[in-house]
Amino acid sequence: MKAAVLHEVNKPLVIEDVSLPNPGPREVLIRTAVAGLCHSDLHFMEGLYPHPLPAVLGHGDYAGMVETGHDVNTIAASAVLIAYNWPKDSDRYRRIASFVNAFFPKIAALQKPPHHPKWRETNLAATLPGWTRFAGADEWLTQNRQAQPAPAATRDQFEQFLAGKRASGANIGADSSPEREQLFQQFLQWQARQH
Repeated sequence: MKAAVLHEVNKPLVIEDVSLPNPGPREVLIRTAVAGLCHSDLHFMEGLYPHPLPAVLGHGDYAGMVETGHDVNTIAASAVLIAYNWPKDSDRYRRIASFVNAFFPKIAALQKPPHHPKWRETNLAATLPGWTRFAGADEWLTQNRQAQPAPAATRDQFEQFLAGKRASGANIGADSSPEREQLFQQFLQWQARQH
């Protein structure tokens, strides 16, 4: 098969024929029509993510390429970002922690237009029963808990909740009232217990 191969950092990729070994235990071989390169591959090309060379780049596998410039609507379930629990003093742990420290602060910007509305559903503090949060992510959340706004979707649900309360005659404070914010924090705690 043809592949874009990185032989040397900061040098052009070489399109060449590569052979694949037969799959081993717990591996599968997928027939790939097209694999896309994206911005994250630049990090390998520029040496920001040291990796053994030569390396075949590209990680977006497609049965057929979609014409560029068009959105592709998909049906999706909730998603979670999972990383292996590397020892804290390892290089891989530091890389994941570096990713967390670079990516997590950008979530608030991604939740605003013109970015896709699904970003508003991102909840960095969500828990997954039976799983332990990556320690670097937990540390980041602890240090930045006050700075993280609630996801817009959660605020929308809260606003619907308040509208229902108002319709039933409840006296809800003004938009900036401390009581309203306290009620919202209680709503978030209740919502976390539901999951």
